[in-house]
Amino acid sequence: GRLDSDADRCFGHIRDGVGEMQSLLTDIVEYWNIDAIDKELSRTDMEAVLLLAVDKRLSAVVSHDPLPFVMGDSELIAKVLRHIVGNAVKYCGTVEPHVHISACRENQEWLFSARDNGPGIDPAFRERVFRPFRRLHGKEIPGTGLGLAFCRKAIEWHGGRIWVEPAPGAGSMFYFTLPTAE
Repeated sequence: GRLDSDADRCFGHIRDGVGEMQSLLTDIVEYWNIDAIDKELSRTDMEAVLLLAVDKRLSAVVSHDPLPFVMGDSELIAKVLRHIVGNAVKYCGTVEPHVHISACRENQEWLFSARDNGPGIDPAFRERVFRPFRRLHGKEIPGTGLGLAFCRKAIEWHGGRIWVEPAPGAGSMFYFTLPTAE
């Protein structure tokens, strides 16, 4: 109560900057620590992982087809799903976000798809969104530019692939593969 409104505004900017820096440092550590994880894959129930990943406070509808067991690290996969669902929520704008996750078997791996009803990603930027610190939007949408880079690194750590395509109609369709549990 001793400072004027200019000082209060400056302290607000400092507080916001510190919060953004803390978020960035957390994301950087999470991204770089993937390489340090001992590669011990175990039989993982993807339906249980999805339940872990989806924050009940999210203002999104997350639906799914029956999901299989894979060989993986449940914590890493949950973070991948959290980033994909979180991006759908961030970028949907005024539309209620909806993400539908499904899987189909292809030889010795499962192909997962996560379709959202957001604005979609221009095909010209399909690779760019997976590079560290490469964002398609300015500061109007919060983020560090490491979420999808983390997803790529985590899925590749499992021996899989991840990519995005425009969804039929609208939105984006994220695809990733994981090894089967058999």
